[in-house]
Amino acid sequence: MDETLSYDQEDALVRGQIPLYEFKEVLKKQDESKITTIDFSRNGYCNDAVLKLIAAEKKKPYENLKTVNLVGCILVTNAGIKWLSDLVTGVTSLKEIRLDGCTNLSDDELSLLLKNIGAECEVYMRGTSVTYLFSPENRKVNVTGCPTLCGLKTLEELKVGHAIVIPHESVEHSFVEFVKTKKPVKRLPFHHETDVEINDWLMSLTEMSLEHPLLDCMINNHQTQIVIPFGESAVIKEIKKHVTDTIARTITKTAFTTDYMKNTGEVEKSNPVIDIEVEDFLTIQNICKQHYTDEGILGNYCYKNELLGCFISRTTFTRSNYYFECELVDVKVISPDGTEKKIDNVDEDSEDDDSEYEGESKSGILIGCLFNQLFSSINPLDVDVDKGGEVSTFDFNKSKKFGFGIRGEWLSEYIPSKTAKFFATCDGIENNKDLTGTSVPEEMLYPLIAVIGEKNNSGKIKISNLAKPPENLTRKYAKENRWISTGYSENILIDNYGIMCNSSPNEDEGIFISTEAITQEFSIKVLDKGNFGKIKIALSKEKEKDKEMQKNESWIYQGVTGEVISEKKTKYLADPSRVETGDILTVKFDNKDGEKVVLYKNGKEIVETIFTPDKDDNKSIVKLYIFLSEVKGKVQLMNYRPKYRGPVLFPESLTVGRLHNMKVFDDGKLVTPIPKKKKDIFYGCYMGKFPMNSQRLSFEVEIAEELNDQLDAVAVGFCHSEIPQIIGTAAQYKDPPTHFEVSGGCVMFSSGGNVFAESVVQSSFREEGKYKKGDKIKCEVEKVSSAKKLLFEEDGSISPQQDVNIKFFVNDKLTHQYTMTMRSDGLFPTVFTNGNISKEVTLRVLNFYAETEENRKKANLKQNDKKKKKKSEKEEGQKKEKVPCPNFRDCEFIVVEVGKTQGKLQLIEEQVKGDKFQSTLETMGKSIEYYEKSFKDLDLLDQNKYASLCQAKEKIEGLVKNFNRIHYMSLDLTTGQGMDKVLERITDTMDCRKLHQEVKYNIPKKCQGHIQTIMKELKKEGVIEFGTGLTMYEEKTLKMEGHEFLQVARLLHEQGKLALIQLGSRTIVADIQYLQSVLDKLERMSTMQKCGKLSTAISESSHVWTSETVKSHFTAEEGKISLLMEILQDYFGLVEVPVWRQVPEDTQFLYTTLDSLSTAPIPLREFWGEGERTKNFIAMQKTFSFIHSISDHTLAAVLSSATKYGRTLLITPEGAVFQIGCVQTVITSHKGLMDLIFHELQPSFENCVITIESKCYLPDMKVGPVDELTETYVREYTWNIFCLYTDLLEKVLKQKNVIYLQTGEAPTDLANLSVGCKHTWKHIPGKANQSICTMCNKCCDQGRKCKYNRIMGNNLRECLCKTSSPGCVDCGICIECAADLWSIRSYLRPMPITEKNSKVVKIEKVEGKLSDTTEDKNVQKKVTPEETNNVFLQIPLDPVAFNELEYQHISGGSLGVVLKEIDDGSCVSIFPGKATTLSTDTDEQKISDRIKVLMKQATDIKYKSQVGESLKLRITDPFKVITTGEDKLEVSGIQESRVVYHASICREMSVSHESGLLCYNSASSSVPVAQFIGPKPFSENLKKISLKIIDCGDKTNIGIGICPGKTYPVNRMPGWNRWSIAYHADDGGVFIEAGAANSHVVKCTKGDVMSMFCDVVSRQLVFYKNDQEVKQIKINVPRGGYWPMIGLHSVGECVKLLEKDPWTPDPDDIPPKPAAFNTYKYGNLWISPARNVSLTKKGYTNNHCGWMLLHNPTKVLIGYKITPESVVKNPVGSISPNDANTLFLTKTSIIKEDAVTIQWIAIEQVKEYTTDQILQLFDAASSSSTYTHRLGLLIKDTALGDVETLPKFQDLGSTSGDVTSPVKQDGFKLEVFKNCILVDSYLLKRGRYILDLVDLDRTKPDYIIKRPKCPSFLYPPKLQKGMKVVVKLDIDSSGDQFADAVISEIYEGGGYCFEYTSPGKVYTGNEKICVGTMDCGIEDADWEEIERKGNKEEMKIQLLTSPSNMSLLHRTYVPAPPHLVTKVKYTIYNTANLLLFYLFSQK
Repeated sequence: MDETLSYDQEDALVRGQIPLYEFKEVLKKQDESKITTIDFSRNGYCNDAVLKLIAAEKKKPYENLKTVNLVGCILVTNAGIKWLSDLVTGVTSLKEIRLDGCTNLSDDELSLLLKNIGAECEVYMRGTSVTYLFSPENRKVNVTGCPTLCGLKTLEELKVGHAIVIPHESVEHSFVEFVKTKKPVKRLPFHHETDVEINDWLMSLTEMSLEHPLLDCMINNHQTQIVIPFGESAVIKEIKKHVTDTIARTITKTAFTTDYMKNTGEVEKSNPVIDIEVEDFLTIQNICKQHYTDEGILGNYCYKNELLGCFISRTTFTRSNYYFECELVDVKVISPDGTEKKIDNVDEDSEDDDSEYEGESKSGILIGCLFNQLFSSINPLDVDVDKGGEVSTFDFNKSKKFGFGIRGEWLSEYIPSKTAKFFATCDGIENNKDLTGTSVPEEMLYPLIAVIGEKNNSGKIKISNLAKPPENLTRKYAKENRWISTGYSENILIDNYGIMCNSSPNEDEGIFISTEAITQEFSIKVLDKGNFGKIKIALSKEKEKDKEMQKNESWIYQGVTGEVISEKKTKYLADPSRVETGDILTVKFDNKDGEKVVLYKNGKEIVETIFTPDKDDNKSIVKLYIFLSEVKGKVQLMNYRPKYRGPVLFPESLTVGRLHNMKVFDDGKLVTPIPKKKKDIFYGCYMGKFPMNSQRLSFEVEIAEELNDQLDAVAVGFCHSEIPQIIGTAAQYKDPPTHFEVSGGCVMFSSGGNVFAESVVQSSFREEGKYKKGDKIKCEVEKVSSAKKLLFEEDGSISPQQDVNIKFFVNDKLTHQYTMTMRSDGLFPTVFTNGNISKEVTLRVLNFYAETEENRKKANLKQNDKKKKKKSEKEEGQKKEKVPCPNFRDCEFIVVEVGKTQGKLQLIEEQVKGDKFQSTLETMGKSIEYYEKSFKDLDLLDQNKYASLCQAKEKIEGLVKNFNRIHYMSLDLTTGQGMDKVLERITDTMDCRKLHQEVKYNIPKKCQGHIQTIMKELKKEGVIEFGTGLTMYEEKTLKMEGHEFLQVARLLHEQGKLALIQLGSRTIVADIQYLQSVLDKLERMSTMQKCGKLSTAISESSHVWTSETVKSHFTAEEGKISLLMEILQDYFGLVEVPVWRQVPEDTQFLYTTLDSLSTAPIPLREFWGEGERTKNFIAMQKTFSFIHSISDHTLAAVLSSATKYGRTLLITPEGAVFQIGCVQTVITSHKGLMDLIFHELQPSFENCVITIESKCYLPDMKVGPVDELTETYVREYTWNIFCLYTDLLEKVLKQKNVIYLQTGEAPTDLANLSVGCKHTWKHIPGKANQSICTMCNKCCDQGRKCKYNRIMGNNLRECLCKTSSPGCVDCGICIECAADLWSIRSYLRPMPITEKNSKVVKIEKVEGKLSDTTEDKNVQKKVTPEETNNVFLQIPLDPVAFNELEYQHISGGSLGVVLKEIDDGSCVSIFPGKATTLSTDTDEQKISDRIKVLMKQATDIKYKSQVGESLKLRITDPFKVITTGEDKLEVSGIQESRVVYHASICREMSVSHESGLLCYNSASSSVPVAQFIGPKPFSENLKKISLKIIDCGDKTNIGIGICPGKTYPVNRMPGWNRWSIAYHADDGGVFIEAGAANSHVVKCTKGDVMSMFCDVVSRQLVFYKNDQEVKQIKINVPRGGYWPMIGLHSVGECVKLLEKDPWTPDPDDIPPKPAAFNTYKYGNLWISPARNVSLTKKGYTNNHCGWMLLHNPTKVLIGYKITPESVVKNPVGSISPNDANTLFLTKTSIIKEDAVTIQWIAIEQVKEYTTDQILQLFDAASSSSTYTHRLGLLIKDTALGDVETLPKFQDLGSTSGDVTSPVKQDGFKLEVFKNCILVDSYLLKRGRYILDLVDLDRTKPDYIIKRPKCPSFLYPPKLQKGMKVVVKLDIDSSGDQFADAVISEIYEGGGYCFEYTSPGKVYTGNEKICVGTMDCGIEDADWEEIERKGNKEEMKIQLLTSPSNMSLLHRTYVPAPPHLVTKVKYTIYNTANLLLFYLFSQK
């Protein structure tokens, strides 16, 4: 029989772990060959340790294993999967591995599995952190919902790496600085450089010491290499320790990983898009009147109407690149009042009429192309577009993605045929409705984009196919501050360095206009002022109709006069301000403020003027204008950035850049067509795409056909990059009659052989110069004779500003030559034709290539071949052949000997290899063995430490097996000798990693954008807290999901671009240079003062800072000072010490570092026992040791955390002493271990260890009040304090990822609870308000902001600020401390149990008797998969502690997230849509329908949900409302009832599961029918149901009958519809499928029992009243069967269900929970609801009604009275034993009370009492025997359609004007995060909420629920005094009875003494029973009897009674851990209706 290896989830939950010692025994007995399934799904306590144990205990292969299911096992990490992969290696039967929701798993773990499993095995890793392997080749992998950053299209190689340099202190010079500067630079503590070009890699290099606090943050789990230099002065022993420490510290942080497979297939996309793959081919020719950013974001000007601008591409459409797209980024409307409203896309079928802003956005996109005759215009949209282009328009209200292209045949790569068609797309669907139908011309077509909109309507799009310059070029320009490019120029020549000159032959004014809006300073250098200095610089917005600037809104500097004109106001300056040759003019203009322009000349300010130009959408629209009016004038724009032209495929050949009136074919043929009008002066032009370069200094053109005599000219030569312009007829030239302006170039014409150079005829007419067919005209560039050589740029182009010689050849015969100065950005090959043409002209460009797809591939192959050849030549030139990299290698280490003399390198290599880390491995092995021997004592944290230790040991063993990973090299940092080899080793390591994990180094373009965006934001912010620091404002900048942000941040961390810091469970993304600057600030803070008398904890000679000093020093970081202080204390060694003060003016805190502390007068050793148990003390001690050295900042971090709590007695460089209550704790760092319990553990004494010892005084001699019980209390008290400090240390070590060993003397029988209290914050009347926290000694209200902190007042523990906010009434701590301690516990010992609604395996018991109690919950027999109900751990959200819930949508339909308030039943729909309060309704379908409406109304993408996303809810209490208002009830008393009565349909009614009562409870005033339909149909086993009428209500409309089940319509009584028959109480009618009764029988009223018998076999239906038959009917059973149904139809009706079985569902079809009353359970009265009664409107009256239920669980009578009496008919009464009373409350308009009070007493004699008699009993009862409970009355709005959106938190008013400090509200703050990005914050009314997920589509979606802020339940591992159990008493022959008992004594021999209340007796005191031996558990027979009696309500459990003055008894005793007292699951206590009370059997 197939078996499953598993562990019971419920048992693990209550234990807080899977006990390894028990599980190990199971594994020893298992037969691996029988195991077919390993299933730990949803059991998050399956961690790495469990998987390690399974792998370690494997005796033989799991040869028949088919399935591994670890869904939701969120604690499983890299190590666990490595061990799992080892486990399944070679298992051919394995079919699937499920790891959904395991968020710690990524590509490493997936690769490890794929390496060891077969291709047929499917791996599910949905909702994990897989980033690259979205579709591994030939493998079945599902990674839906993962933040995949890869795709197959548009991938870019990312050769970026990181190397950390950790030098020994003997190294004098910096390694990093030498690589950067090639010069020796003195080494500082920290050096960091990014983007260092080493060979063909961009490397980040970080140099820091082993002690540097950032080291642990910089080492990542994919660290590729570490460089370890040491100096020649170092001692061998020190070097070896440094090397081994560095290796151990690094290698223990790295992950197990292996080769990554390549991807195949595509990433699954949420929305279909057009299937067109196009390269990024668009380049910029012109951008006018549009906002533009380097990321390709284009937006319109919206400050006035009809302001058109556009983007024009320099690159044209081609056959290969025939389509481009744009994507909508943002749409915005500015309302008349100036406020902005972001407009979201609305679906076309949207019916939402509730828009906050009337009307849609009137903006859109114009997308298309221009024909070439418009190309030279500055703004082509200013002319008639219809004649010169084709465009389509789309508005932004309906769509998000827009495209335009050309479909059809092409004549060549560049020229479409006449049959081609334009087409446009919208959201991936072709949409040509706006196209004009213009035919496609046979010429080059230029893409055009324009964002358009009416005034105040703004839109932004992203150009998707924009070709961007290489990253190294971008970095170069950024580094050189070159950011201004050409938007438009005329009569200007400009080279690549920004040198400009006038090119007009007539000295027409030359103009330059920038593309970019001016937002920062720029500089212009005057190289030559010319004759007069006619140079003008201006700032102006663009003119609407021409190229002139807006003079009335401009700032102008006139160089010739030295005057400045600003907004028409002239300011004349002195003569020296006139422009002169050599001047540098700098203009500073801050357009953010827009107030002034400052002009500097040669660094000196010469004028400041006011300039306030208009802005558009709060952005600059000011462009830079430069005017040059003299040919001799020359200036250099220092910030100039040349335009990017795209990649060159074949530098030695020619291709097409521009065409005008020409056709070009793929073989280079140029055809000038015949003009449409013969009289037209027609010209054609061809220009190459790239200028002449070092590989191509000449080009040739052939005359392919005979020229026509009418042809005036064919010209061949060179031009600058801008297209030449025709200037018309020139009368002064006889021949030819027309010519071309070729300024900046040189061409030769065929007509007479005239040569035009720089617009001037340079040679005379020559007849023989005419061209003939077959002639070849060649143009060549060469150096001038006076020059040594021709100069070239890095890219091979000819350098500008040099003289060149231009030669012209005809048929290889030199005809002309001309020397000219290159003044432009290059010499571009050019061909002209012009004249009156009567026939086509055909030429051919030789050595031509077309940029076809085939040629692109050839170019790529050619480039790769060059790289390979270069690499091969490099390898051949090396003396030593390079070692190949056939296998994947983990992190590598380069040990470098630095110095001129070498000699120690070989010794170090021999010692490291010889040592083999032997001592380290031995120590770790013994520690692991110690853990394995102590499995029984390990908690969850200990298990994780054990797994980490095993992982670290394997990592080091892996290194020892492969010492080739350590390389030894030498280097001289003064001369650089040896550096090349070291750098080559670094890049070889990167090459090896790239070879084996190639997908990580090829990422899509969007990731490049993400990288740039994150780095930009990080440079601006410095630090960002992930999950909190990312809010929706980042939508405008980040444009990525939160989980994508984290993965990109991790990628950047691996690249050494940023640091990731852990602060507990919080992740901080930080800029490295910013962190170092903060550290530098700390180290440079020179304002330290001697401590003196400021603190008694610090010696007077120590140096400290005051809190005021620190605050002033970090003023610049004011906005993030709180976060920075945490980083400074947790990582940078800053220690905060609270100060006990006398007056408010005294400083509250002192800050210091351990180095600044001097030796204390009292040695620290005096305070601890040096490992010895001191006499007369309870002492506990733990020592933490390390396998490598740790930073001194680790101790500082622990001490700084510890000073927050209790009182700091002493703090020294070695440690500190703390006092909390009577417990004194020492934390100290020292060498070696002292007084080890296990002396065989002897780690290296060279490393420091940290010891924590807590002790409390207790005399050894027990006399007087000091007894054994006292010792128990003191021991537990000391233990809790001790755990607090050990948790603080372990938190610091965990967040730094430090592996440690742990030994010591501490209890093993106690649970780590720190402060084990449930916390209630309320003021106790009559007592002084305890408002000073007992933990932190700060104000419980204002915390550290209170100026009276630590100033002693008259009343102990009362703050002098007199706040009303108290500490906890039990333990006295404040809310802040409780939250912090809860967070620490959640971080160290989380509750990893997750809920998931998937199919699981139903388990039955193993046959035969088990010898071990654990075996039946681990190895189990599999029966059949059945659908099970998903039962949440419904712990109410708490704003202080358990304040977060997270769910992950794995697959399937849509989910609605709802919070339900426990007390009043109200619902809040959280997501999707905006958070909205729904009317109280228990019908899931109605809730679902309302959420769907909210989904439709939510148009913003952030409110929408998709599969794969995660949602987190967080509730906080910023207003501290939990400390105000009425006294709160104990949370432990309020319980959501266990579901006993299930229903497939429950509408308009609520059930009491304790009593079986069904009450009409509709929220509607229209009184709809209430329906309760059973969970299963009648069958052979189910034939009868009965009910008792408890209350007739208004009309006794009560019916019992049958119906067809879930399909029965709403608002219909049973019997009214088809397939339904019923008996009604009001008229005795029997209804058979009709709205009127078919017959009438006897009526029923209050107290009557209505029954129904339905036999589906004999097809008989019988109705009964009080067991008397009233009607028998013959029935036909429908296909789905008949289902039991009860209907109620008037206010106030209530019935009681008399059986349980009809309402118990089949286990494979459990319906949703019906609406139920929650209950407050006192010992002798259970009250429903627990807190508030929800009152709904009754009909059309002003009265409001609601139910209150009182249940008596005891054997005595309970008398009660209710006030005010007017709200209930019978305010005084009694409740029989084990019975319930229903009270229908009615509140009229005259009743003002908002609450009712219930008082009750226990009455000894059970009999009938009158009202007066009960009142007399109340008068006679003492106050101690009278109990009281208060219920609030809440009036609910009953309109079914009423919903109310929760107010947004940021919209709350503020009295101070500070939005961060809103006006105090009576509610909580609810934050909703989607994928870790904050969606919104809301104000949520205070209450107790539980999570509910609604299946909106009825598709049963797959999801996982997590609790990130909930720690595990921690129970003691042994029974202890004070624990509650249930004992079985053998009293008499009447049978077994059970009693609630407390363990009052535990005997040394193993016996127990129990105290219980004797059943059936009036309380006179408790009795005791003592036993010598106990069997912890219930026999099967006992359990079956309990279940049987429980179902018949015969089982009685006598509750423990106590003296009346012990009102808090139920809080004094805790239930015994279930795993210690029972073999069965905890369903046993559900059966007994005693939550957390467990059965204990007496033998």
